Amino acid sequence: RPFQPTPPFTYRRLFRQASRDEASAALSPAIAGLTLYGSHLEQLCRNLDRAMERHFSSHGADPRLALAREVRTGLAMTALRARHRALTLKALVLLKPGAAHAAAAREAGLRALADAAALRRQALALVAAQESRYRYPVEHIARRRPSMTAYQFGYLYPVSTLHFWEREEEQVRSGRFDPFFMNIWDFRRILGLESLW
Repeated sequence: RPFQPTPPFTYRRLFRQASRDEASAALSPAIAGLTLYGSHLEQLCRNLDRAMERHFSSHGADPRLALAREVRTGLAMTALRARHRALTLKALVLLKPGAAHAAAAREAGLRALADAAALRRQALALVAAQESRYRYPVEHIARRRPSMTAYQFGYLYPVSTLHFWEREEEQVRSGRFDPFFMNIWDFRRILGLESLW
């Protein structure tokens, strides 16, 4: 059983072959659900901010404050991620190529991508703040670097750059949904093929 079941469509097919109505019908429930989820998480963050202010302002240097802030950062990142994905899916529907494609829809799609990029920049600020609290050197765990392994970067590198968020934006912008688009993995090294020669 797959851990992440495959949806009944591919983004490439929705972008290239499906009608705008078919793409909209396939993605509208996800767009609405992600938008609502993001809004609920943002409200939860506001509630948590108020609770932390009430509780920790009267307790001085409470060591639990750092943990509460980290939980709040995680919730805020998840809210931004949900809203970001909703915008990239919305842009996919609006930027579908086709003769009946209206200029207004294209403009709205490009605006959705610009809004997604703005959310990604907000999230990058949260990532940078979190990185300042890492216990280990950021250069070792979250940056590109030479390595004897198949991965030429620390395990948190994709997170530190929000690579996959940006990739989703560029997939829609370019209409490329193949696994090699903006790929950061060296498949030859992962499969051990370089050791054969």
